[in-house]
Amino acid sequence: MIRFVVMGKYSSDSIAGLMYNPQDRKKSTEKFLRKAEGKWDEGTSFVHINHPDYDFIGIILAKDEDTAKATADVIRATGNYEHFNFFKAWLPEEYSKISKNASELIGTFSSTTDNKKD
Repeated sequence: MIRFVVMGKYSSDSIAGLMYNPQDRKKSTEKFLRKAEGKWDEGTSFVHINHPDYDFIGIILAKDEDTAKATADVIRATGNYEHFNFFKAWLPEEYSKISKNASELIGTFSSTTDNKKD
C-alpha cells in the first residue's frame, strides 16, 4: 500500500456541524476508506492541529495513486473544506533507497545553464 499525507481546513459550515454534532472524523471516514480499499495508518494517524491553513493532518494507506486521487476528489466535492491536499509520503528506509538511486544518477543530468556562455 502507498502512504499519503492528507491535510485539510474545514469550511465554516463544517465547523458549525462539528459544534452542533461533535464527532470523531477519523472514525466517520473509516467506512469510506475501506470501500476504497484504503485505511488510516496505525497509531495517531489523524490529528487536529492549530495552523492558520489547516485544521487536521492525517496519514492514509491507499492501494494506488489513482484511488488516492479518487478519494480526495470525493472529499473535495462535498464542499466541506476550504483546503484539502494529499501527497505521497515515504518512510525513512524507503527514502534511503530513493537517495541511493539518485546517487547513481549524479553527473548524468545536463542543466540548461551548463553550457551557458558568459
